[in-house]
Amino acid sequence: MRTTPIFLSLACSLLAACSTTPLPDDFSGKSTYDIVRKIRCEARDAVRGKAVALMLSDPRRTKTYATGLALRDGRKAFADLKHSDLDPETVASVSVYEGTTIGYQFTFDITETNDESGKLNLGGPLGVNVFSLELSAGGKLKRQNARTFPVTDNFYDLAINLNEEYCRGLNDGSNAIYPIIGDIGLSESIDTFIDLNQSGGLTNLKDKKFKEVTDARTFTTELSMGVTPKVEIKSAANRLKNASFTSSNSRIDEHKVVIALSLPIEPAAAAPSKGKKAPVPKGTEDATKKRVLEMLNEENVRAGYSVLRDLKLKVDAK
Repeated sequence: MRTTPIFLSLACSLLAACSTTPLPDDFSGKSTYDIVRKIRCEARDAVRGKAVALMLSDPRRTKTYATGLALRDGRKAFADLKHSDLDPETVASVSVYEGTTIGYQFTFDITETNDESGKLNLGGPLGVNVFSLELSAGGKLKRQNARTFPVTDNFYDLAINLNEEYCRGLNDGSNAIYPIIGDIGLSESIDTFIDLNQSGGLTNLKDKKFKEVTDARTFTTELSMGVTPKVEIKSAANRLKNASFTSSNSRIDEHKVVIALSLPIEPAAAAPSKGKKAPVPKGTEDATKKRVLEMLNEENVRAGYSVLRDLKLKVDAK
């Protein structure tokens, strides 16, 4: 019977490999903080890239165009950018976008399932089974962790104040296995938001007062693995004839990021003075952040109704 502990030990080691609380770190190697940092830095790069593209869109604005070239080529840092580096016609547009707020609603929903079982057969001297035992070396375990929280930024802080050290060491590009730790396409969202506003067509479905856009992205990674070792021993004595152990483990990581973008609720009325940032009417930043958080909540409610609708359709189809 000395073989039995081998299978029990194997079961325990497989179970121990699964954390009590499933976290993104377990599979992706990136913590929740790292994932949020990566997405904020992706948003920063998208805002900077769009700003440079707009500066280079009209060579007739010579000061703005020269600044755009310097930023693109790395001869000038965004942290050193001032309104005085731009033509007056550009400053009015820049002032509006500086107060634009972007919100991210993160949902990390991870489920682990572990199913382990074993079997022992004892054989007699004539090859007859004298004892058979089905055992559970760990049973069926299920762990789930759902984490949801919002984060907000404005374009000015992203482009100017989110420093290089904060974004240093992050991998560029997409990740096919665990998409949320790579680029998630924020550049397209920000480009579309600004382009729609520039064309004059961006509005709001609710009261047509605010100019805003909401995007929702869901990424699912499913991992499954199993092992079925088996040992057979031929002997004339009463001892272990064969033993087997089955382990089936699965993990589903579903991550959702809702992105909400809103122009300032109130337009920047004051003329820019010397320095980096134009005055913004009192309460504008707080009002815009509040509206963005409302948009994130509205998307969660809409998604909840969508889930209920799909469940109802499945029930009705039976």
